Amino acid sequence: IRHLVVAVNKMDLVNFSEHVFQSIREDFTAFAPELDIPDVHFIPVSALNGDNVVQKSKRMPWFAGEPLLEYLENVHIASDRNLREMRFPVQYVIRPSLDFRGYAGQVVSGVIRPGDKIMVLPSGRQSTVKSIIAREGPLQRAFAPMSVTICLEDDIDIGRGDMLVHPGYTPHVTNVLDARVVWMSSSPLKIGRPYCIKHTTHEVKAIFRSIRHKINVNTLERLGVEELALNDIGSVIMETTHPVYVDPYRRNRATGSFIVIDSISNETVAAGMVTGREVQRAQPEEKTETTTRRSEAVTPAERKERYGHRPALVCLQDRAVAEELERILFQAGCRVATIEPERHGDAFPTVAAAMLEAGLIVICCIPSEGAVALKNLSSHEVIAVPRDTEASEPAAAATAACRHLSAMDILIRDIL
Repeated sequence: IRHLVVAVNKMDLVNFSEHVFQSIREDFTAFAPELDIPDVHFIPVSALNGDNVVQKSKRMPWFAGEPLLEYLENVHIASDRNLREMRFPVQYVIRPSLDFRGYAGQVVSGVIRPGDKIMVLPSGRQSTVKSIIAREGPLQRAFAPMSVTICLEDDIDIGRGDMLVHPGYTPHVTNVLDARVVWMSSSPLKIGRPYCIKHTTHEVKAIFRSIRHKINVNTLERLGVEELALNDIGSVIMETTHPVYVDPYRRNRATGSFIVIDSISNETVAAGMVTGREVQRAQPEEKTETTTRRSEAVTPAERKERYGHRPALVCLQDRAVAEELERILFQAGCRVATIEPERHGDAFPTVAAAMLEAGLIVICCIPSEGAVALKNLSSHEVIAVPRDTEASEPAAAATAACRHLSAMDILIRDIL
């Protein structure tokens, strides 16, 4: 928000006093810097009789400005549009035949023309715009908020959620977001719980790492809190499982905004704005004796709280089931990896132990008698998951394996 109009209403109750208006203006002007809005305009009005609403009031000759409606119609906002940083989130790939490949979506900022050099995120591959097609036919340029199809000179693997940008004006690619969110759910924000972020056409799993503060909407005071409840506004640190391509909201509303979705209920629980600080990856804290000691003292309990599970070596007998189980756990935000004992040979116990120490769920395919032999691998749990005789399909067997892990208290939250 770059422009704010403060309509000082009910001027009729103070006999249209210039002194009262100026006093209110001075008080608000002292408060306004906290809002960080560059253009703040004040208009005295009386909605009762329409003074300074549509037409200039004769009862306030001391006010030389425009009435409210005239100001709203004439305020200059063209310079607020971001025409330099082209952003084109790909929504759909159009491939009706082997000789045509187009990428459909909306230009959310900037301008793009045939012949422009573009970069594809996240791959970083570059190409040239061959043509731009709209419903009415080929275009010589496209700009926000036009919905178009873009064809490239090169055949590049691009899918929904990827973004086309100009190489000289790229967004910040990061998996750590410093953001301000408005919490819209009756269930409070939970640190470490997996959520889903929808950003442009890209959806990615994420967790809240910490809450910087809550904002008192009446005083703008920053309050230290442990959670955000319904209608709270707060500054948070988020971590995504895959990089996102963002700009600060102040510079680009489309790529600086997102919504947060509950992974289980599919409820939209928050709306967020990326602040300027997110452009850095997690910054190291100033090294003091306290912070150094804290960074060295990450405990298994802290890892369990962050990851949502305890470390365990999960032994299965079917490779297809192992792959399905890894996919289910990964999509739920778990730290999980599948390793092949035959690939690592004698080093397998050492490799598995290191991954368990890091708090991961390690999946391997090994006969049941081999799982028994691994029981002395380390202090971590080794679980031989029985093959569900009723589940002939790998997906069903993997789901049954998840329930088995929940019953063994490996998973501390419900992921199914």
